[in-house]
Amino acid sequence: MGAPIEIGAEEARRRAAEELAKAKYQGMPDWLADLLARLEFLLEQLTSPDRTPTAGDGPGNWVLLVVLLVILAGIALIVWRVGIPRWRSRVPDAEVEVDPEQSPDDYRTAAQAAADAGDWVTAIRERFRALIRELEEHTILDPRPGRTALEVAGTAARLMPEADQPLHRAALLFNDVMYGDVVADRAMYEEMASSDATVRAVAEQFKHPDVTDDEEQAVSAR
Repeated sequence: MGAPIEIGAEEARRRAAEELAKAKYQGMPDWLADLLARLEFLLEQLTSPDRTPTAGDGPGNWVLLVVLLVILAGIALIVWRVGIPRWRSRVPDAEVEVDPEQSPDDYRTAAQAAADAGDWVTAIRERFRALIRELEEHTILDPRPGRTALEVAGTAARLMPEADQPLHRAALLFNDVMYGDVVADRAMYEEMASSDATVRAVAEQFKHPDVTDDEEQAVSAR
């Protein structure tokens, strides 16, 4: 084997600075730019000619420093682009059956009655059904049995994207309460009621082209 390649302090500083510079580009949030600036400052301090050497200084330590700084920069970029990972058990996407003979207000009345009785699971379920019937009455959704909560949200959001957030929030809340480990409470019911009110307001102003069953199923498969 050949002699190991030694990297001096200045070369280590230069290489790490180059890697950190690669991470900088337009549109970077302030927190990430600040983190990279702090890493560069730390590197400069550790490799400064005026710094008093310690017993631990050596070529291997400078290589390790380069690797650690690059890893930190990479982690920061990943968090920026994809967010902090959230580990959560998968909750089934529940089917939601609604009665076409019932109006949205019928379901809202039933939801409020359940809420007044402290039955938050029923209140949330009935309020989500009210949201679906509202979409059907405005012909944003065609009445169809066997549709799941997320199918409702996905199909309706494609047609009225301004309601995307409340639609998906309502669908996830419905799934969590009906089939997850979440214990329903007043705050959750109020969140569902708020989503229903927002979707209703958008639906009342909305006009759209017809949506075929094939198009709806294509949205659900995404």
